[in-house]
Amino acid sequence: MVSVYKQFFSQETITSLEGASDEEVFLFIIQNFKIDQKSQAKHPVNLSTLSDDDFIHLTRFTCGDIWKITDLVKLPYKIQTPLPYSFTSHEGFFILCCWLAWPFRLQTLSLLLGWRISQLSECFNWMLKFIDKKWGFLLCDFESGLLEEERLSFFVKVVFEKGKALKDCWCFIDCTIRGICRLTLR
Repeated sequence: MVSVYKQFFSQETITSLEGASDEEVFLFIIQNFKIDQKSQAKHPVNLSTLSDDDFIHLTRFTCGDIWKITDLVKLPYKIQTPLPYSFTSHEGFFILCCWLAWPFRLQTLSLLLGWRISQLSECFNWMLKFIDKKWGFLLCDFESGLLEEERLSFFVKVVFEKGKALKDCWCFIDCTIRGICRLTLR
């Protein structure tokens, strides 16, 4: 179990939850803790105290990956949201990745990470807007060669040969396969 949880549980509870899945642990947190925004601890998790296992568990990236990506996407070191809350670029990208990696409710994320719900929401929205403004053109870039038909055909072939189930798939959202139910009109 990641060290982030240790601040919330007694040793006995940690031992009893040892074999639980991540979803079961989060459900336990939600059911057993009430968050009062006014009295909530004002001490967000210190990223330097987390292990690489913690980072991978919470974001699906190592600490080093978070630092590298933060530099690659050219985030400013200090992020100032409109309300104004401030975060370092590493904290902002960490929050973004945590929220995208898990089906968190803001309350659960707030409880785990120590930031208020409003701070997390502001940070998440700021990060998405920044990345879209700076890098959104890549989603529509059909002239750089990155999304050429030959290249996509190669990806389709590799994906199909790996599992023999998907004939026209060239990528996965966050590297996972999930069934999607499409709505139909009757």
